[in-house]
Amino acid sequence: MTAFSRRLTAGLLALACSASLQAADADWPAYGGDATKQRHSPLTQINRGNVGQLVLAWSHDTHEKGDTQTQPIVVGGVLYAYTPTHKAIALDAASG
Repeated sequence: MTAFSRRLTAGLLALACSASLQAADADWPAYGGDATKQRHSPLTQINRGNVGQLVLAWSHDTHEKGDTQTQPIVVGGVLYAYTPTHKAIALDAASG
C-alpha cells in the first residue's frame, strides 16, 4: 500500500463507515467540506465513544510511484481525488 493509499484510506474511513446514510447527507462537496471550509461533518455515527473501534474498510492503490496528499471530495457517494501523477480518480466511497 502506498503512502497516498494509506492517507486516502485513513482520511475516508469515517465516510466509508457511513454508507448507510443517504448520499446527500454524506457529501463532502468542496475542499474543507463546504464553501466555508469548516472541515465539519454533521455525521454522528462515529464519535469519541467508538472511534477506537474503527477498522480498515477499504484501500486503493494507484500503482503509481510518488507521494502526494489529496483533498478528496465526495458527491453522491462517489469519492473524487487525484493520484501522485495528477490523474483524476473516482471511487465508490463505501466500497472503494
